Amino acid sequence: MDIIKNIIIFIVVFFIIMWLQHNDDKKFDKINKRVLLYDKIKIPLFSAISVILIKEINLNDCTNFLNPTIYTPLKVSDDIFVGPPDF
Repeated sequence: MDIIKNIIIFIVVFFIIMWLQHNDDKKFDKINKRVLLYDKIKIPLFSAISVILIKEINLNDCTNFLNPTIYTPLKVSDDIFVGPPDF
């Protein structure tokens, strides 16, 4: 079900950005500059993919990665021999 939501969000964001870009092109007379398909879908595709990637970020993993646990060194006790043996 989550993949269907992602596809719907992707399509909606893609078409909204494409519509906004088309209106901006009409307003500033850039219609003849964006003739190739690559030029028309470059910005909407990047925007839609960015929205999906940001949506899928797991914040718990990010906070655990950015705030690592600090481990204390082992305490030297009587069981650990650190000096030379007594002969």
